[in-house]
Amino acid sequence: MAHILILNGSPREQGHTAELLNEMMQIFREEGIETELVQIGNRAIRGCMDCGGCTEGGKCMFDDDPVNETAVKFEQADGLVVASPVYYGSPSGTVLSFLDRLFRSSAFEKKLKVGAAVAAGEDTGITASLEAINQYFVHGGMKIASLSCWEMDENEAVRGLARRMAEMAKALAAAKEAGEDPELEDDYVTGFEDGDMEKLSRRPVSAFLLSEDRPVFPNPRFGSDSGLLGFGGDVTVDWLLAAYSRGIFPWVEEGMPLSWWCPKNRCILIPSEVRADRHVLKILKKHEVTLEVNRDFAATMHKSRARREDAGEETWIDDDVESAYKALNDAGYAYSAEAFVDGELAGGTYGVKIGRCMIGESCFSYMSNGSKIAKYLLAQHAEKEGILMMDAQVPSPHLLHQGYKIIPYTEYISLMREALKGTEFAF
Repeated sequence: MAHILILNGSPREQGHTAELLNEMMQIFREEGIETELVQIGNRAIRGCMDCGGCTEGGKCMFDDDPVNETAVKFEQADGLVVASPVYYGSPSGTVLSFLDRLFRSSAFEKKLKVGAAVAAGEDTGITASLEAINQYFVHGGMKIASLSCWEMDENEAVRGLARRMAEMAKALAAAKEAGEDPELEDDYVTGFEDGDMEKLSRRPVSAFLLSEDRPVFPNPRFGSDSGLLGFGGDVTVDWLLAAYSRGIFPWVEEGMPLSWWCPKNRCILIPSEVRADRHVLKILKKHEVTLEVNRDFAATMHKSRARREDAGEETWIDDDVESAYKALNDAGYAYSAEAFVDGELAGGTYGVKIGRCMIGESCFSYMSNGSKIAKYLLAQHAEKEGILMMDAQVPSPHLLHQGYKIIPYTEYISLMREALKGTEFAF
């Protein structure tokens, strides 16, 4: 029977890391695999001193913590799961110190063992932490069960990881018993040169290569800290809806492949909390100001593009992007809004509307403060329409003055989940 050793690197024995490990252990039990959990996160673990004592003695010279006794268990196990909370974009210092000494001091053969990494935490640092842990398995010559990043639910993701690890551990245990080398392909890919889309989609990397066949995105939690999530796909109604319903948006730049972004911190507005600055309030008091929604979407979007081009500024909007968003509007998933002051066009904005969420894309002004007026009136309109959240994607000073606030992606996606209830995009 295969046996898997599990290291919990969290200082809280019953914390979030433990919850994820419990999900894995349930799958291991269903697969008939024995497990043993070692709690290391709440222990005092010193780092490797590079003293060379393990070379002579066959074990770490420091014998006052669990490293040596864990090494004995590791030698007998068919697999090793290392789980850590994410601290400052990496695994905890305790986990790294433990692994430094465990792998440095243990001389036994590890090529017939499988490793799996689990990183528990908020949005930033997940990918870097998984990579850091996986490198110990790489240098140990172990096979690696990779975490599938395409599921949006992390509990389901770690259950999938456990199933793959169980499959690999059984194969390795059988090969070891038969005295043979296993015919087992490692999931972990260290480069992109082979172009194997199936492998690449399973590897936790900072930017993903998206399939051209269907609009499926990886979990944004595994994207780059900069917000870059992946390259590829297409700007069509299906791709745009799949993206915006998860807080992802495209960017088109000449000479570059289509990229998709999901910033870890989001700038959002609860419509009832909108504020007008003194300039906007002065205009509202002294002039007749009106708002027209979806009067002419194509014209509003093109004006947003043209104002930037006329000013010599960079814009991601090209003819194909205009056509794609017009199709999105025709399908009922995009909006435009224009503000008029005393009957004259002052400014406008456009974006995507899914369920009870409005995602702003771009804007233009023909008068001073024209786009501010349009956004203020649009927020009032959105409140009347029952909109739960207005998403500006990234912050700017004038947005924050209007009542927008910055929230983490975890909070953002909870609001999005609520906004999509009752729609085909609910999750």
